[in-house]
Amino acid sequence: MDEAIALVIIGAGGHGRAVLDVAVSANRKVLAFIDEGFGWAGHVRRSNYPHADNMDLQSDFAFFVAIGDNSLRQKIVQKTQSEMPNVKQATLIHKTAYVSPYASLSPGCVVMGQAFIGPNCRIDEGYILNTASHIDHDGTMQEFSSLGPKACLGGTVKLGRRSIIAIGATVKHGLEIGDDSLLGAHSYLHQSMPDHSIYKAYQQVFMNIERLEINTSKVRMLRFFDILFSGTALIVLTPILLPVCLLLRITGEGVVFYAQPRIGRNGKVFNLLKFATMLKNSPQIGTEASQ
Repeated sequence: MDEAIALVIIGAGGHGRAVLDVAVSANRKVLAFIDEGFGWAGHVRRSNYPHADNMDLQSDFAFFVAIGDNSLRQKIVQKTQSEMPNVKQATLIHKTAYVSPYASLSPGCVVMGQAFIGPNCRIDEGYILNTASHIDHDGTMQEFSSLGPKACLGGTVKLGRRSIIAIGATVKHGLEIGDDSLLGAHSYLHQSMPDHSIYKAYQQVFMNIERLEINTSKVRMLRFFDILFSGTALIVLTPILLPVCLLLRITGEGVVFYAQPRIGRNGKVFNLLKFATMLKNSPQIGTEASQ
């Protein structure tokens, strides 16, 4: 493609900003942004890049779909090609990236800063190679797949259509990853993945307490066993507890129990009864001793 042809970027979100950075680095002239939502209107105006309300532009241009979602990017590319069959897709490569002269890149690919593509790699249409990511020799990246920042693929790896290698993930050489699959961030993949699969190195589960559904019958059963076991323990330990109560009553300050406030369910305050084995003013004594 003639790199002198001006560029129209479809998509004015976060990925659109990243693509603009690559285009500027590659000395590509940007005519306008096209975005139905146009959530980035202010930034476009500040950057002196106009917004095109439709594709009826007067001058010759190439288009680039700057949508991070792989499936959505494919749909928009196909729609644009059907509406404007004579308009070509651009391929954008940041000036700090390295692409082997023996690698092949299809239209619609973006190679961001400090990325590396080794010899004999085949990069198909609509591929995203993010910042500082790495594809070793003889890799095959199929249509509309993407490689996250600092992700690394070993030699002869094949990545399926619309699949995602997330931030910092590593794929062992010689493996295949199926279509529409996801390798989670910072994972190490040592075996091939089938279509429509997800692999994560670790998983964290976040629970919203406000939406936690409580099984009423289970709570009642737990409460029943709490009372049963604590009542049984009191009966069994009574021969030991009664002499302790008597000793506390006739010695020390004559107080048997100490009530300590605690916060329970729904923020309700209750008193926890403990044997009064310390003096009443022991906290003040400790404070004075430390001064």
